[in-house]
Amino acid sequence: MHLYSSDDELAIEGTVAELNQLAETIIKLNNGDTHCLTASLDTMAEPYNELLEKIVLSCNSSKIKCSVSGKVLNLEFPENSREIVASYFSYFTSESVDGDHCHFDKIGNEELFDNESIEMVIQYGH
Repeated sequence: MHLYSSDDELAIEGTVAELNQLAETIIKLNNGDTHCLTASLDTMAEPYNELLEKIVLSCNSSKIKCSVSGKVLNLEFPENSREIVASYFSYFTSESVDGDHCHFDKIGNEELFDNESIEMVIQYGH
């Protein structure tokens, strides 16, 4: 799995298995739980500015929020939004091809996202 950052967008790229594992982990988190996963650094950041080293999943916020702190992508969400958050990662199947992606953003779910949340693209890649 690779994590990327630019000034106004984040990206997660992974195999179907990696993305499904993220979805399963999100579903299992209860209020107050956090889980940290280390990303691979064996690629170039282009077209993004920077590779991030970790993703921290936190089930403790009142709204969904993506942010970056140092080299860490933080994904915060309330317990009652776990299924919605996980659905973005379980979107991919064995039929997915390189470049297939979905947008993890506020569109259609404005009331669930923190206003300061950075938009994110979730992309299949191997």
